[in-house]
Amino acid sequence: MVCKEAQECFFAYFEKELPAKQEAEFLEHLHSCTTCQILFEEYRRCLGNKARPLEEMPRCGEKGEKQRARLLAYGATLAAVLLFGLIMLLRNG
Repeated sequence: MVCKEAQECFFAYFEKELPAKQEAEFLEHLHSCTTCQILFEEYRRCLGNKARPLEEMPRCGEKGEKQRARLLAYGATLAAVLLFGLIMLLRNG
């Protein structure tokens, strides 16, 4: 698994939606890649600070779907910010 694929798995990992084989590949990559470890930890911290743990979020009904949509939008925004920061770091580094 390469970094881009691993980073695309962050949300699915928190949602426990990764198939076993993909989860094993994701964790193997995460344990060996410092960049992905940093991004994953930031993603986890942001989710922890802005939302209830995912296990506690409703999974059905209109209210649950609205919360899930908001969380997905937040995740996409977070990914964009982290990507921008990484690009700036690489450009200036």
